[in-house]
Amino acid sequence: MATDIQNRTDIQRLVDTFYQRIRQHPELGHVFDTVAQVNWETHLPKMYNFWENTLFGARTYKGNPMQPHLELHQRFPLSEALFEQWLTL
Repeated sequence: MATDIQNRTDIQRLVDTFYQRIRQHPELGHVFDTVAQVNWETHLPKMYNFWENTLFGARTYKGNPMQPHLELHQRFPLSEALFEQWLTL
């Protein structure tokens, strides 16, 4: 039975699981690892902070979450089909 996210530990578990699936995906893994060249050591804590801020108002995230996505889209537009695959993960 699924439970609601209660704290940062739950957020970390969800984010880590999601990005493990992303990195194992044959096409999406390429986008994150090769095209975007994500530094996972800095990206994952940033995502934890984003979601902690969004869900709990923790004010741990600073930045513009859309800007990196807009810049990436200029270099590598994500197809609708690939976006749908991202949503299913």
